Amino acid sequence: AVLEQSQSHFVEPLIGSIISTVLIAVSLLFFNVRMALAAIWVLPVAFIIVGTASNVQKKLSQKSMAAKMACEDGIQECIETMGDLRSNNAEEKYLNGLEKKIRAVETRLIKSELGTAVFVVSASLVLRLGIATTALTGTYLLTKGKLDIITFFMFLLVVSRLYEPLEGSLQNLAGIIATNSNIERMNEILDYDIQTGSDKLTNNGYDIEFSDVGFSYNSKETVLRDVSFTAKQGEVTALVGPSGGGKTTVSRLATRFWDIDKGKITIGGMDISKTDPETLMSLYSVVFQDVTLFDNTITENIRIGKKDATDEEIIAAAKLANVTEFVEKLPDKWNSTIGENGCELSGGERQRISI
Repeated sequence: AVLEQSQSHFVEPLIGSIISTVLIAVSLLFFNVRMALAAIWVLPVAFIIVGTASNVQKKLSQKSMAAKMACEDGIQECIETMGDLRSNNAEEKYLNGLEKKIRAVETRLIKSELGTAVFVVSASLVLRLGIATTALTGTYLLTKGKLDIITFFMFLLVVSRLYEPLEGSLQNLAGIIATNSNIERMNEILDYDIQTGSDKLTNNGYDIEFSDVGFSYNSKETVLRDVSFTAKQGEVTALVGPSGGGKTTVSRLATRFWDIDKGKITIGGMDISKTDPETLMSLYSVVFQDVTLFDNTITENIRIGKKDATDEEIIAAAKLANVTEFVEKLPDKWNSTIGENGCELSGGERQRISI
């Protein structure tokens, strides 16, 4: 919405006012060069002021965006954990913290708007100086007999209207500068490297092997260092360790949710870093600690695991996961809608659907 507003309401008026001002300025030069210069010298100065504001505005916008994201995360977390907060009598304390985040957003937005206003108002005042310098220059030239009275009043009339569209455009320019922070944020997402690879599977078996694997999040804290092991086909391999030890990270690296920093991961001798992620996932069946379900029917949630699965295949898989036990008790059976993230079901029922 911000980008749409910038493109549809800011850019076109700005370009239009600049073109019209340039044409008028060039026309004034044909009448009297000195009077024209007295009128238009303020134009580049005004734009330089707003242009200088871009760095300040950028920093203010980034801080405002960070405050907004923290507030939005807090609101979402509050909604998702309301039951836990109430059960631990921590609701009031959490809401007080959330209120501080909301106040921080308000403060940042006010500072951002004030920063914009200072530069825009300054530029507008500079534009108004053009009328004064035109009048003073014209008066001086009149007294020296180098300007006729008709040309003098013509310049005053034109200059009094010359700056009006530009003043509005300066606000548009400030809006465009503020929008750049949102655009840069989107570009950061678009600039992320896309995982690619071959869409052909060349694995010989299903042994998963880690060889001297190293991995870190955001190139900061190292999570795994020189990890080597083999999870053999047909055997149960358990990763045992303390919380935060990297067990979940290992499982996600094995399915190429992320690419490793060093070492090699293979499945059946095939390097997974050279295989397309979607093709690779056809070899895996993953059940996460935190189950994610969709606000749809039980049938459609199970079908996510195999898009072209028939109803018979879905029921067969559901029986293996002991899903039929509770589905038959539901009013609409397999067509029962389970709510957002399966909120209509118990934790165990959600886990079985995920399996």
